[in-house]
Amino acid sequence: TVEQYAEKKVNMMKAVARAWAIQWEARWSPSMFADVFSLFSVPLAEFGNAPLPRYADFGEIPEYATDFSEDAICNPCGIDERLIPGNEIELVRPMRVIVRLRPLLQHERGDDVTAQIMEDGATISYETRDAASARTGKLVRNELQLDAALSCSQAMLFQRSGVKAIVHRACEGFACSVFAYGQTGAGKTHSVFGPVDCLTQIAHDEVLDDAQCIPSCCLKLIDETRCANAADQGLLPRTVQYLYKALDSHGFASCVPRVSFMEIYNEQIFDLLNPNATHLDVRQRPGSDQGFYVAGLTQVDCSTSQEAMLVIQQGVLERHTSGHSASRESSRAHAIFSVDLVLKAGKTGRLMFADLAGSERIKRVKGADQKETAHINKSLLMLSNCVSALSGSTGTSSLPNTFRNSKLTKVLMESLCGTGYTLLLCAISPARRHFDETANSLAFAAKCGSIQRHRTAAIESPRQREIRELRATVESLREELSRARDSSSSDLYAFVSAETASELEALRLELKHKKTKNAELKKEVDALRRQSSRRPSASDSGDEIPATSDFVRAFSEEQTSEQCSVSIDRKKK
Repeated sequence: TVEQYAEKKVNMMKAVARAWAIQWEARWSPSMFADVFSLFSVPLAEFGNAPLPRYADFGEIPEYATDFSEDAICNPCGIDERLIPGNEIELVRPMRVIVRLRPLLQHERGDDVTAQIMEDGATISYETRDAASARTGKLVRNELQLDAALSCSQAMLFQRSGVKAIVHRACEGFACSVFAYGQTGAGKTHSVFGPVDCLTQIAHDEVLDDAQCIPSCCLKLIDETRCANAADQGLLPRTVQYLYKALDSHGFASCVPRVSFMEIYNEQIFDLLNPNATHLDVRQRPGSDQGFYVAGLTQVDCSTSQEAMLVIQQGVLERHTSGHSASRESSRAHAIFSVDLVLKAGKTGRLMFADLAGSERIKRVKGADQKETAHINKSLLMLSNCVSALSGSTGTSSLPNTFRNSKLTKVLMESLCGTGYTLLLCAISPARRHFDETANSLAFAAKCGSIQRHRTAAIESPRQREIRELRATVESLREELSRARDSSSSDLYAFVSAETASELEALRLELKHKKTKNAELKKEVDALRRQSSRRPSASDSGDEIPATSDFVRAFSEEQTSEQCSVSIDRKKK
């Protein structure tokens, strides 16, 4: 019959397709083949036995199909890889805070919406309780203005969050950080990573079919699947793809980033790239460096974005996750992904992404492990205390000791009080049932926004730091020596001036005394002359004139007075 003939033909085509797949698989590594030759996470060899998913099975239309911005029209996958100009990089503050409002989930349908984004794109309006409303039971509406308030697709989040400027700052040698904060189920992991199946999807993948064996309808289906996966990617995989392009634009095309991936679970550190590693601890950086580091953490060199995204996927699959009433797949640990960049002239840059576990209330969340929840809430409380100290609301006298109370605060110390750039993504829910957690998350974001940070030099190598410190010491010693010379010369001048003034005063008094005595002697000489003119001569009277010694004394006194005047004139000169 016709049905039997068609079934026989289809089975024959399936056999040929499987034979082709076996030949292709022999040319690829198993992991790469599974990633490339799969549709909707189903390998091609098994695709005939799996039902073909329909758009209705996705629940909602994919975001890339509803994004009609200019960038989405130019790039169907919604991946924005354009390099931003320098003026946009300068506009990004060292501490940038944004909020992302997720839509209502299926089990939240029917709840009132208590949070919404205002038209300016930077203000969030939300309901909360104050002292007066606590007695009446009515909620009051507040507004909070941040750097950006978004309720958008993954592509628009990447464009407007400012993370592209953060990447350029890391390429300039700064320590840059991006961390997500919010209650459990608010969309932090989705914003940072996206679905696990989409982590390794490269936006510009192409199917090589030189023999033209694949039908055009299959190529179109593959292309649509590629766009759907790329459109769902979070900030981290998009940033990794953009990082290599930014390095090339800065002249660091030969730079090979070194990545590491860890998580803090129940106050213990786990290496997600080496599950067998144990007893990892946080240690303080040696010398005058600020912050802490994890000793023995695995670092992997990634020369391409594909390698880095495979590392991300490997680490995400090793994370501690579990489901409860607030989230079907909740992160039970703080995940931290770091990229170290060794640039030219010994300069280094750092880019870190932190997906913090969400705060939970044990009485409200059902199915969660109480020990895990206790450790999560404790570490987030210590982080909130550090932020309060940095924002000035509790004082900074005990700030160094505050960061030592938790391993999470130690790792994030450089991000919060360092000299680099930090982007805080605050994820919140609009449902009324979560209004108190939403208000607490926004209060934390407001505190982070009030932290004052100053732009300083980029990260230095140990040799550069030693040279800078030695130069600073030399300059300090030169200034100290110059001040000492100025002080000694002024003291000497003051001493000489005082001695000269006292000597001049003594000479003036002596001169005055001599002049007075000289005037008296002149009067006596005049009197004696008048007397001698009235008396008879000595030969006539036989008397001797007894004034010869007085004439001699008066003449010597006059000569002394003249000498004093000459010495005073010399002193003045």
